[in-house]
Amino acid sequence: MHQTLLVVVLSGKTYKDSTTLNCLMSKSYANVELIIINIGPDALRFDKDFIHTLGFYVKSIDIKEYLDARPLSGIFNEIINEHREVERIVLLDDGCYLSKDYIYNLDKFHTGEIDLQVPHIRSKIDGKIYYPIIDENVANVADGLVLNPTQNIHSLGFGLVVYRSAINKFLEIRKKIFDDDFSLYDVDCVFFERIILLKDNNLNIKIQVVNTLGHVLNSSSGKDSKWRVISRLKEGIWLIKSFFTS
Repeated sequence: MHQTLLVVVLSGKTYKDSTTLNCLMSKSYANVELIIINIGPDALRFDKDFIHTLGFYVKSIDIKEYLDARPLSGIFNEIINEHREVERIVLLDDGCYLSKDYIYNLDKFHTGEIDLQVPHIRSKIDGKIYYPIIDENVANVADGLVLNPTQNIHSLGFGLVVYRSAINKFLEIRKKIFDDDFSLYDVDCVFFERIILLKDNNLNIKIQVVNTLGHVLNSSSGKDSKWRVISRLKEGIWLIKSFFTS
């Protein structure tokens, strides 16, 4: 079993209102270290009873709060730098539905060559799978599929499993795994664009599809949230930024 750090980002929710944190109340997460990040907009009141109960199911809990609107990319890079002993880091938001076999499946399908694992993301509204998108098509594939290096993938940031090997490959080209100069809110679109940086330097990154996460996705209900609008804007800015710095 890999030494695993779960990072759960809370936004506008209390601890007990987070689907993700409630899903972690299973003995299958006993060897997992947990960091809970509150990004506001308000400071969270410490829920002693909930955190105490959650502590019975995970190895350790650390709580951090960032109310200064800093980008998640910088926060994630900071955490990665502070936990260099960790073999893999799992990034989750507060609304993920995880199965009791989640960690087991990561271990079951991982081989030494895998750098990243991404899940299928299924809408809890209509039951359809919306991510990952591989070569412009929604992919509903068997767990354990390893992408061909020529294939392009796009997914959301939550559910991303980052192995130390991926972090080290970015260090080889003197880059952090997330672009912490980027000032907008999330990292999902930008991250998968950054994989191109590795390909341009003849570094292949092995990506595997494992697990299915349930989530309430705004796109499946036909509505665009402020978060999704920001993500689209961010993609456009990233392309412009890359053009002028290449």
